Amino acid sequence: MSRNKMRIISVFVFILVNIVFCQILPIKTYNVEDGLSQSQVQVVVQDSVGYLWFGTADGLSRFDGQKFVNYTVHDGLANNEITCAYVDGDSLIWFGHSLNGITLFHQKTGKFRPVVLDSLMLFHHLNQILKDPDGAYWFGLQDAGLFRYDGKKTIHVKLFEDVKNISVRAICMGQNQKLWVGTNKGVVIIDPVNFKDVKTFRTINKNTGLPDDNITCINRDHEGNMWLGTQAGGLIQVVPGDNENKRFRFTQFTTKNGLSNNWVWKVFVDKDGAIWAGTYRGVSKLRKNCRGRNCFETILKENGLRHNTIADIFQDREGNYWFGTWGGGVSRYIGRQFETFTMTQGLPDNSVWAIIEDGHGNLWVGTEGGIAIFRKTDREGGFKFFKQLTKANGKLPGNFVISFARDRRGYIWAGLLGFGLCRVNPSNYRVKWFDNSDGLASNNISSLLIDNRNNLWIATLDSGVTRFNLTNYTTTTFNEKNGLRSNRINSISQDSEGNIFFSTMDRGITVYRNDEFVTFNKKKGLEHARINVVTQDQSGNYWIGTAASGAYYVSDKKQKHFSAKTGLGGDNVFTIVCDTQGRVWLGTKNGLDRFDPRDSSFTHFGINDGFLVVEPNQNATYVDKSGHLWFGGIYGLARFNPDQIRTAPIPAKVILDKVQVFFKDLPDFKVHTFPYTKNHFTFHFKAFFFKNPNSISYTYRLKGFYSIWSPLTKQVETTYSNLPPGQYRFQVKAR
Repeated sequence: MSRNKMRIISVFVFILVNIVFCQILPIKTYNVEDGLSQSQVQVVVQDSVGYLWFGTADGLSRFDGQKFVNYTVHDGLANNEITCAYVDGDSLIWFGHSLNGITLFHQKTGKFRPVVLDSLMLFHHLNQILKDPDGAYWFGLQDAGLFRYDGKKTIHVKLFEDVKNISVRAICMGQNQKLWVGTNKGVVIIDPVNFKDVKTFRTINKNTGLPDDNITCINRDHEGNMWLGTQAGGLIQVVPGDNENKRFRFTQFTTKNGLSNNWVWKVFVDKDGAIWAGTYRGVSKLRKNCRGRNCFETILKENGLRHNTIADIFQDREGNYWFGTWGGGVSRYIGRQFETFTMTQGLPDNSVWAIIEDGHGNLWVGTEGGIAIFRKTDREGGFKFFKQLTKANGKLPGNFVISFARDRRGYIWAGLLGFGLCRVNPSNYRVKWFDNSDGLASNNISSLLIDNRNNLWIATLDSGVTRFNLTNYTTTTFNEKNGLRSNRINSISQDSEGNIFFSTMDRGITVYRNDEFVTFNKKKGLEHARINVVTQDQSGNYWIGTAASGAYYVSDKKQKHFSAKTGLGGDNVFTIVCDTQGRVWLGTKNGLDRFDPRDSSFTHFGINDGFLVVEPNQNATYVDKSGHLWFGGIYGLARFNPDQIRTAPIPAKVILDKVQVFFKDLPDFKVHTFPYTKNHFTFHFKAFFFKNPNSISYTYRLKGFYSIWSPLTKQVETTYSNLPPGQYRFQVKAR
C-alpha cells in the first residue's frame, strides 16, 4: 500500500469550553399528576407497616410504591398543611401543622384525631416533634419556643432568661442523652430530666465560636458528632469535648467547600453514615474526611431533580433516598451506582458504540456523531469534557465511530461505518484516513482488534476481514474464498492463547488458529447462528452472545445455555465482558445481567436500578485501569464499579390490605367464624418494593382448600367462592 494514498485530515480550530461531567442520575419524581396531594413536600416518613407518608402544604399522601391515598381535614386532619412528623413505634404517627396544632394517626384503626396539648400551640407553626428515652414528647414551634408533654400535662420550657419569641426549628438527641435544641439564637443543650432551670442549660452561639447561630436543622452522626444546618452559614460540624465543660470544636462547610448553597434546610445521616444537606439549591453529599474545596457531590435539576429547593431528605428501609422539594414533588434516588453521561456532558451523540482509554488515561468515546474525549479531573475518577473529533470540525471523514483499538505506539485507531479507518495521534489529534483504496476489504467496518503479533484486524459488515500489519503497513484480506465461513462479521475477539474469534451474522464463529481458519463448536448447534460476541472468562471458558438464542457457556467439558426462560434479561445478547473478580456481565435490550460463578446466579439491572442507557451496543464495553466497567448504549454511556453494585433485597414483607366476605370488608384480620352460607372471600394483598414496584410477583394458597402454591402473578387480589364448610388459612408470598 503506497503512503501517498493516506489522507491527512487536520484543522486548527479547537473547542475551548470545558463541560463538567455532570451525570444524569437514576431519579424518579412523583408529583400531582401521579396522585401526590400537592407539590410542596415538606416531610417524608415511613411507618411500621411499610407505607411512605408525604406531608405537603395542602394535604397528606400515603404511598405504597404504586398508588397514592390522600387525606385532608375532611378525613380528620387538624390542618391540611403538614410541617413535621414523628413515627411513634408501630401504633401512632404524630403530624404537626402550620396552624391548629397536631394530628395523631392510629395505625391499627386507620383513623386520624386532632390533639390540643396547649392553646398556644394552635396558633404557631410546628417545626419539630421528638420523643426522648423517658417517653416525653418535645415540640419546637416558630416564635413560640419549646414545649414538653409527658402524657399528662404540657409545659412551656423557657430557653433563655430574657429573650422572647424564640423560634425552635430543630430538636435532636445528642451525646450523654442531652437534647440539642436549634433556635434562631443558637443551640441550647438541655438535660431532658432537669429542664426547668435555665441556668443548667448550655448555649452555643456566635459568642462561643459558632460560625452562625440561626439554626434550621440538627442531626447526629454515627461517631456522636452533631451537624447543624444554618440559614446563611452553611453546614457546621460540632465535635463534642471529652467532658461537658470542654469547648466544642467547629468545622464550617460553605459554598467555598463545594456546598450547593449556604441555606441548609435539612441535614441527614444515612445508614452508611454519610452526611447529606438539603439546601435552597439542591442536595449536597459530603465526601468522607474532606476538608478542602471540593468536598461535596451535588444533585441538581441538571442531574434529574424536578426542583432544587429541598425541604426534607429521607432513606427508606430498602436504602432509597427521598427528596421532598418546594414545588417539584418528591424525588426518589436509588444511589449513584451507575453514572450516566449523555450529550449534555459532551457526547456528540447519545448512541455510543466504542470506548477506550489512551496512554494518558483519557477516555475516548465513539458515537454515531463522532468522538468525544474526556480528561480525568481527580483520583476518584471524575471527568470533564475536553474535545470532540467530528466530521463537522474537519477531524473525521464520517461520524459513525463503531470500534476502537490502541497500538503499541499509543495511536488510537477508529473504525467508521461507511468511511473506513482513521488513525489518531493522541498527542496532537492529527488524523490519517484509510479506506478500501488503501487495501481495506470494505469501508463498512464493524470491529477492530490488535493481536499479539502487532497486526490490526479490521472486520467489515460485508466483505470479510483485513489484516493490517502495523510494522510495515501491508494488508491481507480474508473472506469466504480463503477460509472465513462468512463475509459478514459482527465482532472480533482474542483469547489468552492468541486465537482470534470472528463472530458472524449468519454462520456462527470462525477461529483463526495457527495461521488457519477453523469452525468453532461445529457440533454444538452454533454453526449457523448469528453471533454477536465471544468473550473468554478468567477460567478460560468461553461466553457466546447470540442474536436470538441467548448466551452459551462453553468449556472443555460442558456447554450451558442461558435464555430469557432461564433468567437472562433477553435472548439478544449484544455484549459480554468479565470484571476483575470473575463475574460475567451480559448486555441485552433490557439492560445488564450479572452472572456470579460462585452460585451460577443471574442478577438483572435495568432502568429501575439506575442503568439508564437501556440497551448496550455491540463493541461498546470497556474495563478501565481502575476496574470500572463502561457500557455504551442507545441512550448514552454508563460507568460503574462492579464491586460496589448493591442488589436490593427481595421484598419479604407482604401485608393483607383488605379481606372481603361477599364484597363487604372485614374489620380486622383475626380468626373469624362464618356460617356456611358466607362462603365467598376476596383477599387483597401487597408488598413494598419502592425501587421497582412493578417487578413484584405473588404466589398464594388457601390451606384447607388447596395446599399447592399458585403460579406467580402480578395480581394483588384473589377470590374463592362457594367454599365448603371447613377451616382455612390464607397465605401469600412475594418475590
